[in-house]
Amino acid sequence: MEKVGPFAKSSATYVSLGLNVLPVVRYTKKPAIAFHRFTQRKIEKGELKEMLNAFGDYNVGIITGMVSKIAVVDIDGPEGKVIEDKLPKTFSVKTNRGSHYYYRISEPLRSSIRVFPFVDVKGEG
Repeated sequence: MEKVGPFAKSSATYVSLGLNVLPVVRYTKKPAIAFHRFTQRKIEKGELKEMLNAFGDYNVGIITGMVSKIAVVDIDGPEGKVIEDKLPKTFSVKTNRGSHYYYRISEPLRSSIRVFPFVDVKGEG
């Protein structure tokens, strides 16, 4: 039986945009697979198909850093929202605790915790 959920519905679109994805356990931030290898190389079609078959009903995580050429500004809670107006316009999504702002990068950017109160940057590492 095919598993249909966020991972099944949107992972192929994200991969077509050059992003590496991974299944994430619903209502958590916990990856459903060991994913370190996918921080260094692109996911192959066969690997994505295997993930879709096993984890189609899971949520989608996007692997940040140079493999996806993406960095994310992660804002949590109303305390972090004070910087939202200062960020350059970009694609963003609402999360359970705040927002994620996605930016294309052309060179490595290290992840940084608490660059401002309740604001993290997700890149390499």
